Amino acid sequence: AEPAEPAKKADAAKKDAPGKIEGIEIARAKGGFLGVQIVDSSFKITFYDAKKKPVAADVLRALLRWDPKYKVGQERLVLNRSDDGKSLASPRNIRPPYLFKLTIVLLQEAAGTEDGTAAGETYVIDFKA
Repeated sequence: AEPAEPAKKADAAKKDAPGKIEGIEIARAKGGFLGVQIVDSSFKITFYDAKKKPVAADVLRALLRWDPKYKVGQERLVLNRSDDGKSLASPRNIRPPYLFKLTIVLLQEAAGTEDGTAAGETYVIDFKA
């Protein structure tokens, strides 16, 4: 029984250890974290709990807005839930350079309501990849 106990303690320590957030880490106002990254030339937002463990996305979609370096004006993009439900992604490719101020709006519902509750959270980050 003695050899099993250190293994159990190691497993428990591994479960309690904070996870690793992929991409740029954003602390959410309601607790938890977001990981924002570009994977295969497309944006991806992954959701994490307070211990930085992956969780299912709690919003339907996200709106992204940024000023690209290669043209005048803003780019806008909608990210929808992935098939596994753990992230928001877009099939559209993003052209480099990946260095800009990114505005992220997380949407709770498909359509806006009269009191404006569809837009749940807004974040502005300096995106570098």
